[in-house]
Amino acid sequence: MLLGLMILALIVYCHSYEDESTKSSLAALYEVQSLDRAYAHNDYEHAHPLFDALSHGFTFIEVDIHLIRGKLFVNHLRPIFPSPKRTLTKLYLEPLFEIQRQNGGKIFADLERPLVLVIDIKTEAVTTYKKLLESLKPYQEMFSYWREGREYAGAVKIVLTGNRPIDLIREERQRYVQLDGRVEELSMHYPNDLMPMISADYDIVFGKRLFKESMLEPAQLKTIAAINKQVHAQGKVMRIWHSPEKEAIWDQLEAAGVDLLCTDELEMKLRYLTALPSD
Repeated sequence: MLLGLMILALIVYCHSYEDESTKSSLAALYEVQSLDRAYAHNDYEHAHPLFDALSHGFTFIEVDIHLIRGKLFVNHLRPIFPSPKRTLTKLYLEPLFEIQRQNGGKIFADLERPLVLVIDIKTEAVTTYKKLLESLKPYQEMFSYWREGREYAGAVKIVLTGNRPIDLIREERQRYVQLDGRVEELSMHYPNDLMPMISADYDIVFGKRLFKESMLEPAQLKTIAAINKQVHAQGKVMRIWHSPEKEAIWDQLEAAGVDLLCTDELEMKLRYLTALPSD
């Protein structure tokens, strides 16, 4: 996975985009083998946000944002003392834009679809979303957008989760985001160009336990399989988050039809996915 070159890219990146060694390191990142179903949950908690996930080939990357004093800061909980180095722009938008600029409009050479940046809005939906659109403008050419139900693909696709201003987004004639849905929203039959994904909390689906099980029971598998059937009937993707970081559980959930399993353990998920036979 060219991990050594990726670490070099991280070090050089911190100094200057214009340095020739930076350009070669970003080009090396472009050659990493992408993993189609690899979803980095709470990506910003890794030592090198974005770059650790990319160096492992992850193609779904989730980041939580808070609107504080007119800026979008990245953190799970609202930071008491927001760091100017931990904004959405600094950690994600700027480096992604530079990577695709250096690599002819793509993040990974072998990825035939956009990289998916899942943005979890933690503060008030409408004001945060409006600030997000403002933050995207300098990098707009990088992003997929939708007009009259048609997708115009870019290097990066944004999917909103958390506090989503659904009505506001539905009214837009040209959208730069899609929506992550809830199981209860399946009855609304939102079109897939607007809501391509349905997500569920493992603890809500199966019930919260003090100690998470090593294997799911048949009744639990029947529950998730029924949900997956509804999701897939509408042509949407099913995502589970907060599941145990156990390969046996991943095996069961995938066999039951779950498309995306979030992880905080990048190396573990890399080994798991690369050990699976090709589809």
